[in-house]
Amino acid sequence: MKSEYWYSLAGGAVIGLACTAYLFLLGRVAGISGMIGRVVSGRNIWPDAAFLAGLAAGPVVWSHATGDWPELSLSTPWYVLLPAGFLVGYGTRLGSGCTSGHGVMGLARLSPRVGLLLSGMANPATVRAFLDLAGDWNPSLVFVLGGAVTVAFAGLRLQKRLARPVLETSFQLPTARQIDAPLVAGSCLFGVGWGLSGFCPGPAVLSVFVGQWPSLVFVFGLLLGVATYEGGKRKRPQ
Repeated sequence: MKSEYWYSLAGGAVIGLACTAYLFLLGRVAGISGMIGRVVSGRNIWPDAAFLAGLAAGPVVWSHATGDWPELSLSTPWYVLLPAGFLVGYGTRLGSGCTSGHGVMGLARLSPRVGLLLSGMANPATVRAFLDLAGDWNPSLVFVLGGAVTVAFAGLRLQKRLARPVLETSFQLPTARQIDAPLVAGSCLFGVGWGLSGFCPGPAVLSVFVGQWPSLVFVFGLLLGVATYEGGKRKRPQ
């Protein structure tokens, strides 16, 4: 197996570990779009804002561990990044998410960022190569998925043995099982935005901290999409 695939597998496992830690601590599924949505709408700000703030630690740890500052390839023009970010932000909220003591919470915040760097998911070029099935296809993200799902599955099995999460009174896990119109529409919008940019919410925010300043355009579009959905949701009758 190529060394890059081992990195992808290991990175996926780290992401799965972080999501499991988030579940054990706060009793929720770790999704960056959901965290951004809760922060934007003012619901349960501190833990999600802390998680998002922890994005900055990933590149620093990576640099100390490897001796190199992470380099990401971003060639998408700003006028594509902006609508792509909006589609990803609105689509993830419409489809109810994507795919995330204080010392333990720090581990949950840090692990996904190191995992994204290790796996290559933070690099738009790697993602677009994975989506280019008819071209020079790069299957490394399959190994990311395999590592993440394996670890997260074990975490979910362990979660069933817990009465409550560490920092909350109860688990708040999704109960919907039906495939409905918002899920399909949200997935399609997310897919278009992801394909145009090579970014989903977590890697986009991480990319800004790595120093890819054009990623700010995508993040602005992402926030605009989330805010648009949340604003429309408040106006709709409950």
